[in-house]
Formats: sequence, C-alpha cells, structure tokens
Amino acid sequence: MAHIRILVCRVDDDTGTARMTELAAIDLPSPSGANRHTEATLDALEATTLNLGHAALQAALLAQWELLDARLVDTYLQ
Repeated sequence: MAHIRILVCRVDDDTGTARMTELAAIDLPSPSGANRHTEATLDALEATTLNLGHAALQAALLAQWELLDARLVDTYLQ
C-alpha cells in the first residue's frame, strides 16, 4: 500500500550537482475508514493536518537554523 511522505532535505548546490541530503521524513497517516461517516471526521482531519504541518515546519526551520548557526560559527572562528 502506498502512502505520502514529506521530506525535508538540504540541497548542496556548491558542487554543481544539487545533491540532496535528507534531514527529516514525516509520513502522513493513511486515511482511516473508521471515521468516514461521523461528524468528527473533518475535525480529526483538521487536527491531523495541523499537527503534521507543525512538525514539517519545525523540521524545516530547525534545519535552516542549524545551517545559519554553522555559518555564523565559521565566520566567528575566521
């Protein structure tokens, strides 16, 4: 069975090959048929969407902050 995965990658384009390094992978849950016909279906989907969206943004921003921190440390050490 197939599923959807969100990847957060660092793209190293200094080498000219645009090599990607996976930093985080977030798997989206498979749609559940159990809640398909209840009033809570949209509420559950909204909550899942918000939680996964926050996790994806957190992973992306954390990776960006780590890159910036590394650059600042390199600049300071020079």
